[in-house]
Amino acid sequence: TDERVRQTSEMLQGIRIIKMQAWENHFAGVLSSVRSNELGIVKKSAVVRAALGAVLSVAPTLVFAATLLTYAVVFKHSLTPSKVFACLALFNQLRFPLLMYPYVLNQLADAQVSLKRLSTFLSASELEHYVTTQDDDGSDEGKLVDVDNGHEESRLEKSAQT
Repeated sequence: TDERVRQTSEMLQGIRIIKMQAWENHFAGVLSSVRSNELGIVKKSAVVRAALGAVLSVAPTLVFAATLLTYAVVFKHSLTPSKVFACLALFNQLRFPLLMYPYVLNQLADAQVSLKRLSTFLSASELEHYVTTQDDDGSDEGKLVDVDNGHEESRLEKSAQT
């Protein structure tokens, strides 16, 4: 997304030159390739997310079966209905957190990207001040517009009147 936004912004800033030099097709191709790369990444991400969701939705059942199998075969304990149902209730409590795990990871990755962008923005140098105010000495040097009792008057209008 960042690359596509950067390319689009660059094109919009230089649109006059692009039009004058008839480079529209070239830049459209560049933007199209960036979009197709981005779409490929989004598709791969969706496939991975779906696979992870499927695995993590089946995981509690597999862990439940493996736990009961280990308890009965390896430790040679007998399985009673009370033990099985208690174990089933506990493993059902794990189902929701395991289903939410991929979404939490995705949100954490998005938060990390957002924090990086915010950090870059907030650590950038300050812009030049474009608004000037009247100095303490009462002079209006550098003032372009004067508002007096709700009537605005520009410096150009003042010089034209004199």
